Amino acid sequence: MGNRTKGNRSLLSGSIKVLTLLLIWSGYLSVYDYIYKEITFYIDKQADALAQFLFILTYSVNEMLLLLLLYDVLLLVSIVIILWDTRTNRMNLNVTNVELIMIIIVSMVALAPLLTRLWPFFLVDLLIVGTLLFVIYILFKPEANVIVIGVKDEPIKVLGPFKTKEEAEQQAKSFLDYWMPYYQQKLTQLEAVITEEELESYKVRILVKLQKRNQFS
Repeated sequence: MGNRTKGNRSLLSGSIKVLTLLLIWSGYLSVYDYIYKEITFYIDKQADALAQFLFILTYSVNEMLLLLLLYDVLLLVSIVIILWDTRTNRMNLNVTNVELIMIIIVSMVALAPLLTRLWPFFLVDLLIVGTLLFVIYILFKPEANVIVIGVKDEPIKVLGPFKTKEEAEQQAKSFLDYWMPYYQQKLTQLEAVITEEELESYKVRILVKLQKRNQFS
């Protein structure tokens, strides 16, 4: 029953993500199509790419800035939607197969403007946004190169209290699912211990199992 409920929730969450992505990108493509026609109406189709670029930059800069701003916002919103884990209310970089498919589809749609006359603007914009996202990831990613020596049990977090043991188990599993890959990179393991504090009150203590690591390896 628990697995079925979890599966239903995952299916519902995935469906909501897909519908949201379809809605926002369909809206953007409609706006893009309208503004694109306005921008390119007076362009000399026989002119070279540089001349067309300078023409747009001179006479349609406001429209281009609007398109690029909406484009950047949708890219960031799409990343958050796809990677947001509703169980832990955190970003989760360990994507599922469904989320991977979402990333591929969004990427294909996001690259579509590169096939139009406005491709130079979107190419530069993608390079800038990609560089910023990479820098942010490097600055804020969890440190995975910490050397851990020794063997001991160390409590790192207490969750709760919860009214039922089932709720405590669910929250413990969500916490372990999210954080276990990070601690495994340090050759450590997490363990959840559920204790009954008082009548109908349960707490989860998260322990980190530190394993001995060869200092000279």
